[in-house]
Amino acid sequence: MKRPGCLVLLLLLLPLAACDPCFGTNACTGTHVDASGRLFWHLDDSPAAGTRVIFHQTGGDLVLPDSLVAVADENGVFHLRADVPKPGEAVGTLTFRPPEPWKGWDWGVSGVRFTTADVRGDMRYLGLWGVGPIRTDPHVSCVAEIFYEDTGERAVGVAVEFHRTGGLSAEPDTIREVSNEVGRFPLFMSVPGAGDVVGDLIVHAEPPYRPLVVHDVHLPTTVARDYVQLIGVWGIERD
Repeated sequence: MKRPGCLVLLLLLLPLAACDPCFGTNACTGTHVDASGRLFWHLDDSPAAGTRVIFHQTGGDLVLPDSLVAVADENGVFHLRADVPKPGEAVGTLTFRPPEPWKGWDWGVSGVRFTTADVRGDMRYLGLWGVGPIRTDPHVSCVAEIFYEDTGERAVGVAVEFHRTGGLSAEPDTIREVSNEVGRFPLFMSVPGAGDVVGDLIVHAEPPYRPLVVHDVHLPTTVARDYVQLIGVWGIERD
């Protein structure tokens, strides 16, 4: 038979247990930040694995390290974790830095907020974001580069032509350009679909250098908006 005193004590503890998520468990930990989110590629909606995520605090009363860094896993999920001395809220900017081939397509979102937790597994969800270039219709967006073989210097101000000989139909089918201050020139075309435009590249080098003709140059299409592919670097020889 239970003693009345024990019963009274049990009844007094029950309300406390109902309010305390840690009562009778080992679920509680020290005060910490555990925030997560998910990233996908704009191009095909697949998980943006390998993307580096950086949180830089700009406000709030939470004391964080200079920055929190995570890398998205194979499902595009990232976790930002840190132990902190006391509860609070952090406000800051998330910056997303994709890996190759989309390295350099960084962008950030400001005004991101999250609070601390003291229960294991209590994560703050930061949201779903797309990274990398935006998808658009297939097109050719390429650049090529030329230099002088004897000096290694970029070939500046040299007239070049590209004549389509096969592959996808393209508009225009002939491109005439002049190399810029770093020896590069654009090759932009409208195409009906995905694939390659094939053609001959003619570099009209002037004496003492010889003209250069490169056959069967392949210009691949892309569906990434504002993305330019370097398709080749060629040297011009001296007579």
